[in-house]
Amino acid sequence: MVDEILKVGPQIFGSEVQHTPIAQKLELWQTIVNRVNAVGHHPCTRDDIRKGWNDLRGKVRVMASMHHIAVQKTGGRPPQTPPDYTDWEEKVLTILHPEELTGLTGGMVSDRLTQIVSTLEQSQRMQLEQRQQAMEQWNEHSAIMATIAGALLQFVNKQSDTHTGQEAPTTALDNQQQMT
Repeated sequence: MVDEILKVGPQIFGSEVQHTPIAQKLELWQTIVNRVNAVGHHPCTRDDIRKGWNDLRGKVRVMASMHHIAVQKTGGRPPQTPPDYTDWEEKVLTILHPEELTGLTGGMVSDRLTQIVSTLEQSQRMQLEQRQQAMEQWNEHSAIMATIAGALLQFVNKQSDTHTGQEAPTTALDNQQQMT
């Protein structure tokens, strides 16, 4: 689908869109639909293809925008983890206008995107801290339970020694050996 759309991209949404009559745009979209349906398993409508294209384009735009924000946070140096674009995502990326990726500098869209990314990062940090705290609590409880289990085993052993005069088993294997 991406390849078919990119073949006629300038006429349906790019630099030539102003000069392309609506009837021709509809015909181009229908050509794309026919080609996609020829190789696909499920027939698609023009609206399905357009929605799929807009979704793909939006996904790539978000990925690129987040990468741009990460670069801004590192003072222009590449961030530690650059985006890992698939082949089709790289193709879509080549036709996006730079302002779609970076936002208008100082504009409401780029400020809002920066705010959203910051909120997501803060949420991820909080979740990580909560997981770390839960693991620490689990480790503390495990240590306490091990101490209690050891003390209980010692108590049972002493009680058994005083009642039977024999050494009490310290493990299930010892218990099994004494019974034979």
